[in-house]
Amino acid sequence: MGTCALLFTKREEREVVEFFTGFSQEGFLHAGAVAPEDVIIPAGTGTFSKFSNSIEPYLRQIGLPTRLHNAEIHVLSTYTVCRAGTQLSPEQCRSLKLLDHKLGEFTITPKAVWTQDGTFKEL
Repeated sequence: MGTCALLFTKREEREVVEFFTGFSQEGFLHAGAVAPEDVIIPAGTGTFSKFSNSIEPYLRQIGLPTRLHNAEIHVLSTYTVCRAGTQLSPEQCRSLKLLDHKLGEFTITPKAVWTQDGTFKEL
């Protein structure tokens, strides 16, 4: 499942397989991906305290119920960014990125080797 790619290298098969064995990295999901878990922003302050208050209009633009009060961003009510099993919209992905909430997992699994002498081998 997922995207397929070709890797061209002069490295030996053994080196490539060893390099990618167990390789996994967290990443941000893109619009259309399915959320693996619920993400909920609690009401109040603190969630966006690391940001300048100038970002507040943008938060409202992408759907978050926020307002500025005493130069702090307040989330007016508990807000559900996404629910598990639902497709993500572009706005939801932007919210998750702002929250630095990585829901995706990026893995690479070598499936086959085609050598310079024309030999093809499935792994």
